[in-house]
Parts: sequence; C-alpha cells; structure tokens
Amino acid sequence: YWFKWTKTGKAMKLQIANGPVEGFHVDPVNMDRGDGLGELDFSYIGRYRCGDSWTSVPNEYSKVYSNRNQARERIHNLGANYWQSDFAQFWYIRMLYLVEFADWDSQATIGLGGRRRSAPEANGATDAMAYHTGTSAEDRNTSGVSQYRNIESLWDNHYEYIDGCYCGANGLNVIMDPNKFSDDENGVLVGMPVNGFSSEFAIPDQSGFEWALYPIAAGGSDEAYTTDYWNFLAYDTRLLYFGNTSSKSGSYGLFYVGEGEHSISSSTLSSRLQERPPKAAS
Repeated sequence: YWFKWTKTGKAMKLQIANGPVEGFHVDPVNMDRGDGLGELDFSYIGRYRCGDSWTSVPNEYSKVYSNRNQARERIHNLGANYWQSDFAQFWYIRMLYLVEFADWDSQATIGLGGRRRSAPEANGATDAMAYHTGTSAEDRNTSGVSQYRNIESLWDNHYEYIDGCYCGANGLNVIMDPNKFSDDENGVLVGMPVNGFSSEFAIPDQSGFEWALYPIAAGGSDEAYTTDYWNFLAYDTRLLYFGNTSSKSGSYGLFYVGEGEHSISSSTLSSRLQERPPKAAS
C-alpha cells in the first residue's frame, strides 16, 4: 500500500491508498530497501511466532532462549529471502490497524493481552476462529489468544524481537536493508524516543523513514492517548521487542515496545519470520 502521515500540533492523520498517489510513500516493507530487490509486489509475514523448526506452523511452541542475533541467523538459514520480522514490519501492520479501527487501543477493540493460562500456549489457538481478527476469549475483557488479520498473538503469550533497529544514547537507529541487520551498527538515526506512556509521536524527517514513528512525549496512561508503554532508557546499545506474556495490564497492547540488552535471551522472548520474494521476471 501507499501511505501518508501528516501532523498538526499533536494531532496526526494517516492516509492509505492502494495505488500511487502524489505525496504518498510506498509501505515500509515493500518499498525499495536497498537490498537489490527493488520495490516488491508483495511480501509475507509468519502467521505464528517461530517454533522449534524456526518456521511458522501450528502446534509448535514459540522458540525461546535464543538472543536476537541467533534468531536472525536461524531464520535466514531457511533461505536467502527469509528474515526476522523487523521495525518496518512492526509499523506496516500497525498502520493498517490504525486505518481500520481509528483507535490505538487494540485490547479494547480486539481483545485483552496476557495469557489465559499460566503457561504459554502452542501456535494455532485461533485457528478455529471464523473471522481473521478477534480473540479466543469469550469477551474482550478476558485474556485469550488474539489475532489481527490472521496474524496470531501480536500482544499476548510471548514477547517478540523487533529486528532492523537498535537504541542507544543517541536515540533510535533503523536499518532498512535486511542484509545489514545488526544489533549495534548500520542504522540511520531517526530521533530520540521518550520513556513512558506515549502521548505524542514524531514523524522522522529522513527520506525513506517517514513511517518509523517514535514517541516524543509520555503524558498518556493505559486509558489515554496510545494507551501502551514504550521503554527507552537511552544508554548503551539496546534491542527492542513487543508483545506480552502473562500481564493483564492495559499497557501491553499492539503499540507496546520493550527494551533490553542485545545479548538477552529468556523464556519470554521469541521471534517471527518474514519473506521478501523477488519480483517475477516480466
């Protein structure tokens, strides 16, 4: 798709088109990302988080206890066009959600995050759902397994690495070319996020990064503005992740972002794959 962000004061307007429009930009996943593929006609994202096979299949549990770099390597070993899901994919999905629901609170519009059980659940808990968006719970105020447009568990069950970006004392750095994904280099500095409940976002000035929003004010709460929390401590080099584990807090929705050391691996951090297939020869 093609998109355009505009901002007046703190108010933001997002427009999306299904074809080229003057003043609009190609979406961040399928745009020319400098990897030699040019602008793509389409791409893929895993319906589920990666399991032990590092693929997206039902009935496997999320692969954990791998750091982001290890997950990146394992996924790319599947083939030249497979990569770990990244910051561009993060905003690609969220821009679609914002246009569809015109609301930042995914837990109120689709379903509460967290876990409905104490232990993680295997992939496929939403397979029986008749519609592509919703929750497996009986109502939106009860924890269940959620899906948005057939993408399962974007804010429940586990946290999930965001590749193609890293944070440090200078701010948020974003990497467009998947071949250059790294935990601490090759990024373009887009700005300095603030820590807390996001109440205002900045639109980067850098050409090609107009999609890479980041919070510049933290005057919100789990019931106001974007309703989700953004962790940014502005020291050392850190990685970003999103999602939720067992928390029933309103701050862990679709727009929650966490931060941790780039070497971190735990029972709560998982990954998701994406594919960037080259255009067919014309």
